[in-house]
Amino acid sequence: TLIVRDGVYNENVIIDKSLTIISENLHGAILGGAIGTKGSIRIAQGTVTIDGLKFGPSGNSFGILVGGIDPTFTTEACIIKNNDISGRQDGIKIMNHGFNSEIIGNRIRECENNGIFFSGKGITKISGNRIELCKGNGIIVSGMDNESMLLKDDTIISNGLKGIVIEIDNTTIMGCVIEGSGEQGIYANSGRSGIVIDAGNRIAYNGTHGIDMETRSNSEISGNSILGNTEHGILIHADAFSMISGNEIEKNEFNGIMIYGKAELHENTISENIPNGVEVFDSGIITGNTISGNVDVGILIQNDAKYAWIEENKVLRNGGAGIYLEVEAEVRSNKIEGNRTGIDLKAEGDTINIVHQNQI
Repeated sequence: TLIVRDGVYNENVIIDKSLTIISENLHGAILGGAIGTKGSIRIAQGTVTIDGLKFGPSGNSFGILVGGIDPTFTTEACIIKNNDISGRQDGIKIMNHGFNSEIIGNRIRECENNGIFFSGKGITKISGNRIELCKGNGIIVSGMDNESMLLKDDTIISNGLKGIVIEIDNTTIMGCVIEGSGEQGIYANSGRSGIVIDAGNRIAYNGTHGIDMETRSNSEISGNSILGNTEHGILIHADAFSMISGNEIEKNEFNGIMIYGKAELHENTISENIPNGVEVFDSGIITGNTISGNVDVGILIQNDAKYAWIEENKVLRNGGAGIYLEVEAEVRSNKIEGNRTGIDLKAEGDTINIVHQNQI
């Protein structure tokens, strides 16, 4: 273990063996105290812990880099915790020879690109970090061979582009606050599977969609507060599937949920969105939700949709129709009250709608 005395150190450090580096006092040891000075740490190999250092606004390309220097070297189980990093290109970078890393309790701010850029391997945990005011993204998780990624209890606010970018499978996001991003709060690129967004995330006031799941993605979205985003609360693209349950989806400035792919919606509260609560262009199973107070339609099934099953929902006090159908659907045992129109059937031709035992 190396204890670093308080002071300013304008130097770049390369570590090539297992080592623990701890600041004598939290953030008392400062690397790169001013613009144009040196002040970074590169971990080339070994099992290394970096704890409690401050990385000043030197403008270097990163504060801490793990892996990615020599393909013959690997790092294993590195822990980056309790550091304060500001004014870098990227705050923390985990590259392709970094295995089973943990990034815990760091504060990262005002980076030119990303707060955390991950392209490592193995089982990774990113938790309890605060990432704010970066010009790029808060966190990017990427790479080819990652076994699992957990983002837990991170606060990601007021970053210029996206809050979290998911470019790998088997990613779980729990208990995070993702607010004020310039673009999406959470964005998963095409073809991702095993995406779980649950257990109390707050995804609010982002510049486009709260959650954006691209084509051919597969996700579970449950137990979140999705509030006040500038476009859709949740957007599911074509050929994607999502299980969406137990969320509060409120006051988003486009639809609460927009589905171009396939989705199952269970026991969500979807209210006061502009214009519609739920809009479906492909297929949706919509059961047990409370859909109320949206500016226009509660549930809108568009004419391109293949099918919809709508059962045991409370569809209340929406400004337009409670349920608006342009294609074949089954509408069973819903409570539909206080809307301008209860159920509006616009389907034509040979379409058969089953409307049964609803309270209107």
